[in-house]
Amino acid sequence: MAVVAHMEGGIAVARFELGPQGLRIGRSPDNDVVVDDPLVSKDHAVVEPCPEGDTQAWQVRDLQSTNHTWVNGAQIATQVLQHNDEIVVGMCELRFLDESQALEATQEVRKSWIPGVYYTRPKEDDKD
Repeated sequence: MAVVAHMEGGIAVARFELGPQGLRIGRSPDNDVVVDDPLVSKDHAVVEPCPEGDTQAWQVRDLQSTNHTWVNGAQIATQVLQHNDEIVVGMCELRFLDESQALEATQEVRKSWIPGVYYTRPKEDDKD
């Protein structure tokens, strides 16, 4: 399942599931994700299924907005999305999350020598 999360201060404050018709983003109230920001066009961008390929991939497409759409800091017209890509419209930060791309090796949480600080590292298989 793929979702777009609205991020504020590094925390997801809202999640929008991606359906077969995609997700429209803009200032107009008839969009799926309504962004109340004067820098955002009425119809700003759309996250939609990629038109090609066998697997389910997603792309973001700018709808000729005035202030453009940005993915990972680069201005785009159309961009295929990868898990954890940052999409910015106006001052709004969105994050593309795709569970099918997010499968990673198991991580081990380790405590550092600094009180209250933890880190992760790949978990090693138990060796008998």
